[in-house]
Amino acid sequence: MQGRRLYERERDSLLDVIEQNSSCFDSKKEYNAKLIQSGSQLEVQLYETWPTHSSGKQKAEKVSRPAQQRLNEKYRQQNCVRIINANFTEADTWLHLTYTQRNKPADEAEAKKIIYNYLRSVQRKYKDTEVKAIYTTKHNGRNCHHHIVINISDRDGLEELWCSRSERDRKRKNPGYIVKRYGRTQARRLQADDYGFTGMALYICGHGKYLRFGKLTKPEEKKTKTLKSRKLTRAFIKKLAEDKGAAKLELLKLFPHCQFNDLDVRQTPYTKGYYLYRRLKVISDSGG
Repeated sequence: MQGRRLYERERDSLLDVIEQNSSCFDSKKEYNAKLIQSGSQLEVQLYETWPTHSSGKQKAEKVSRPAQQRLNEKYRQQNCVRIINANFTEADTWLHLTYTQRNKPADEAEAKKIIYNYLRSVQRKYKDTEVKAIYTTKHNGRNCHHHIVINISDRDGLEELWCSRSERDRKRKNPGYIVKRYGRTQARRLQADDYGFTGMALYICGHGKYLRFGKLTKPEEKKTKTLKSRKLTRAFIKKLAEDKGAAKLELLKLFPHCQFNDLDVRQTPYTKGYYLYRRLKVISDSGG
């Protein structure tokens, strides 16, 4: 399931950071928690921290190391997933827009210009709504298409706008005119599962760099050393890490307003500490 892959990326991202900073470890470690809420999705990370020792300013590398490049890609996908979960609901739409060979843009830059102008035309049509969208463009030379997640529920109206400005002008002058679209269109209502829109978001961001349109809400992020006055001691983390059944019960006490999705436990390399990553679905507004 694509939705389950995100916690693996989050886990591996942190383990990459640990590996890159292994020379900074010493015995004075502690545990922190990071909570990230994106719509109905709540991520809970319990991770080991350590003090770093200042060694003076160092010149930044001009080219990222392969590990940093992998980390950047993981963060890009995580951010896309979180932004989509934080901003869209099942009342919104997932659009897949293509071109005929005759209308295909010459390159990716032209395709991005077309899709941006399309979103502006959507905003003009639905002027009473503050349109917001996440979109990607894939142009491989032979074919070109776009994926858009947008907060408009009128799927027929969105599909009809997938045409040139001259076609839209003809439609305005003659309401009965059938517009000639750039290509095929497919508009679907968003459907969430226990992981929200994670699977769909991972599919979209796998097609290229995602871009934003409109004012999008940032996921809520909080870092803390306690969970509901429960101090994150090494003994407590060790208990959670070594007994997943007990961990599930303990964590449900801490987050009674949530549904348990999964728990991943890893022992970090180079240390004897643990990294716990839990995904939950918020089912009520209370708690947390």
